[in-house]
Amino acid sequence: MSKSLKSLAIVTKKDELDLLINVWMYYDPTDYPDIPEIFRIFKNNRAHSIQAVKNRIDNKKEWETDERAPYSDLKNLLQRLENE
Repeated sequence: MSKSLKSLAIVTKKDELDLLINVWMYYDPTDYPDIPEIFRIFKNNRAHSIQAVKNRIDNKKEWETDERAPYSDLKNLLQRLENE
């Protein structure tokens, strides 16, 4: 996973960004220390990434709640991207 993420410079396709967001949300960070690589990829194409995160927030899965991570962390991710 680390090697693959490090090889990515930019991701702009909606499906790829959706997948990357889900990896960011659901891949256990205690088992995977390179989550910052995902943020680097998001940051490299902020406009598309911001739109993808907003879309993901608007399309919450039935088991996700506003109060529980990782879904609740999406708003923080959006804010970080908007402030970069």
